[in-house]
Amino acid sequence: MDYYYRRDEKIKTGKEPKTRGGHSRWFLVPVIILIIIVGAGLFLYLTRKGDEGVAAMADRARQAVMVNVFGEIPRFYALEIEKNGQDVRLGPDDRFEVTYRDEFFIKKIQTDALFGRGITIDVDGTGRAHDMGMLLKGEPLVDQVMEDSSRRFFITLRHKDRDFHSIPLDVKVLPQDWLRMARGTESTESRIEFLKQAVSMKPDDVNARKMLAHLYVDAGKTNEAIAQYRAALSPVSYTHLRAHETV
Repeated sequence: MDYYYRRDEKIKTGKEPKTRGGHSRWFLVPVIILIIIVGAGLFLYLTRKGDEGVAAMADRARQAVMVNVFGEIPRFYALEIEKNGQDVRLGPDDRFEVTYRDEFFIKKIQTDALFGRGITIDVDGTGRAHDMGMLLKGEPLVDQVMEDSSRRFFITLRHKDRDFHSIPLDVKVLPQDWLRMARGTESTESRIEFLKQAVSMKPDDVNARKMLAHLYVDAGKTNEAIAQYRAALSPVSYTHLRAHETV
């Protein structure tokens, strides 16, 4: 019957009659938005912090609708990282410290994007565009900083290829890193430079001073070797003396 009605209507008016499907599609738009709002509210309720008030949750729900329906850039709330077996939670103003010993991976991110849709996490220095759930090590980052002390690293958050937040990485170079570098090269001059760095960071390291003194002997630098042996025999007196020299 509907077919004959549309045919007769077309004969009378010369135009294709409107179908009921067009009205039903428009009806679905507010329904979809309502479902998203309810879903956002439920999601935020389940992931809320204990001290988060109703007003804050309402603001987050509104922002979630703006992001997931109208395509606005999301806000960042928290990043959960497992570091050396311990959970670390980073907020918008936090930094993340990394040493050569550390292993970590990013477990979860909290933003206005429901279920993390469209979110990618890029840790500088890894060579990947998305590092969510990947096991990361601090040693390669430390080695890059040792090669270039001006190097800076960030955890960059993106939503559909748009950067919306970054967390600074504090990559710490320790005396042990210079010892690693000294053991990893065959060049005597390079070993001397690396050990000098280690000793400058930790003047009371007797073993490092003995290693440095031995290398000075091999390089024919007798006076420097004697100074390091003396400092190794009395590291406390040497440190006290150096402190007075710098005053």
